[in-house]
Amino acid sequence: MSKVFRRDPRQERIHRNRLHRLHHTFAANPETSLETSSGAMPTIEPQGWNASRLPLHRVDNPEFYIAVVPEMSGGRLTSADRNMLGLAQQLANSGIGYDQSIEEQENVRQGAVLALVFFPIKDDRFADAGIDRLLDLSVFGEEGYQPEYQLTLLLQADKQFSPRYWLFGDQTMNSADLGRRLAARLDERAATGVVEIDDNWIWCRAGQSAKEYRRPHERILLVTEQIADPVSNYRYQSSLVELDPIAPEMTPSVPSKIEDLGLVTVDPRSVSLVEAEFVVAGGNGVTDWSLFHQVAAALGATEGASRVAVDDGNMPRSTQVGASGTLVSARVYLAVGISGAIQHLQGMTHCDTVIAINLDPGCAMVNRADLSVIGDSSEIMQALVDSISHRESESQAGELTGADSEQVKEKWDDAV
Repeated sequence: MSKVFRRDPRQERIHRNRLHRLHHTFAANPETSLETSSGAMPTIEPQGWNASRLPLHRVDNPEFYIAVVPEMSGGRLTSADRNMLGLAQQLANSGIGYDQSIEEQENVRQGAVLALVFFPIKDDRFADAGIDRLLDLSVFGEEGYQPEYQLTLLLQADKQFSPRYWLFGDQTMNSADLGRRLAARLDERAATGVVEIDDNWIWCRAGQSAKEYRRPHERILLVTEQIADPVSNYRYQSSLVELDPIAPEMTPSVPSKIEDLGLVTVDPRSVSLVEAEFVVAGGNGVTDWSLFHQVAAALGATEGASRVAVDDGNMPRSTQVGASGTLVSARVYLAVGISGAIQHLQGMTHCDTVIAINLDPGCAMVNRADLSVIGDSSEIMQALVDSISHRESESQAGELTGADSEQVKEKWDDAV
């Protein structure tokens, strides 16, 4: 009998759908298993469903480390970060066979994944992302864009942990920059655009083209976004580790050549869909496009659209999301009145959190969404705008002092 934990999409759909004729089997026995095509009977744990039930993978005395520097946009792991951590676990588990029991895998497993985080953490779900050890470097108090100081911390971590591999994202700003700086300081060659790794070669993408080439293994890897699948079969220790004191000779002897002037406020409409972290997309179910634009402006989101909305002339072609439009990887994707054609769903595959506003509770977009609001799009959008205006008014009232503040509060109470 196989001890390997695998995902079964069919069983996950049954578990989510309370109206399915087999849903009661989950309520009676949450660990119900369905026979796979291979004849094995693995225990199924749907991804994201009661992750605490997953077996714990322990690495108490790792013989080597796989170091990962995630981008951690907004203090949270991105989808690209989770893919990179999935690759790191593959590298740390290269000696494990799928026909081994969990006990046998524990004896074979020798490596541990070490994640180094530079920014304040707002999402601590590291155990289900594949992190065995967590080195929180934000405690050193250097905020903003400080690559020279961050490089010093990486050099100390390299000296202390001697990672077998360093993994950086090649399509991100901070992580990719640090990877190249680390390679230059250590006088090592970095493999960029890595798309695949096997026992003998590293396969890389040649620039912006679709052509690939192979090269010998390097210790510092800058990997592409879809390098591997996120982990889903185990939960991990994510134990905190500390960095040893930095030796004086490793501290930069010259003042920083870079001055961080902070974040610059930009118009969300000027942000391309490819780079947008918050997208509000409208479809055929939107009847009030003026209100749609108000919602996007109030939320500070970049506007997107379905192909139907574009073909009808309600939105420009540059806003089309889908296989024939733009592929987006936003942190939050708010779909208003979009039924969810397969081409559109392909364009938003890598979005972290999907919210759907729709009249049809059975449409594909509602099934894909993490949160759904069933109702008229105009009514819901108007309520959303009113709620944002309410919060902004309260915030402005809180910034006032004395009689002005009291007058604003009294007027607001009267209005309510």
